[in-house]
Amino acid sequence: MNSEIVYKKGISISGIILLIIGIVTVYSETFFTESQSSIRMALMFFGAIILIAGLVKVLMGKKYIVHKESGSRVTNYNLFFDSNEINRLQNILDGKQFDSIPKLKPADGNKAGVKLDLFISDDKKFAAAQVFQFIPFKYEPAGEQKIFYDNDAQLLANYIPNQK
Repeated sequence: MNSEIVYKKGISISGIILLIIGIVTVYSETFFTESQSSIRMALMFFGAIILIAGLVKVLMGKKYIVHKESGSRVTNYNLFFDSNEINRLQNILDGKQFDSIPKLKPADGNKAGVKLDLFISDDKKFAAAQVFQFIPFKYEPAGEQKIFYDNDAQLLANYIPNQK
């Protein structure tokens, strides 16, 4: 794994909202009389479910990746290619010929023999790329992770689909 990125955990806003809604729902059952016990029971039940869901979301948090030096968030991309493209992909990364990435043959269906694992910072000043090869049941590294900074990271980001 790359020592220049760290995984952080933030607070889930949606979890906090669910907790508030759950508390309000459970509290609202106190406004009904004993003769309306079915409504009170339903409010208590739904309030408890919403509270549990909110608590789970808050405890799980929102995970994100950050580049240590710049503090910029990092997005992880996984691109899949035909297994015959492994040498070409490694040569593209070694030679920094990123404009050739869109010309590689993409994976066909579930026959993804090669995976390009990318980490690109939101400010486009950091990128890490590693090629993996599918060996039955899992992807194994097919080379060392390559790190790119500044202009090289920007160029790589420009040639990644859905990344401009």
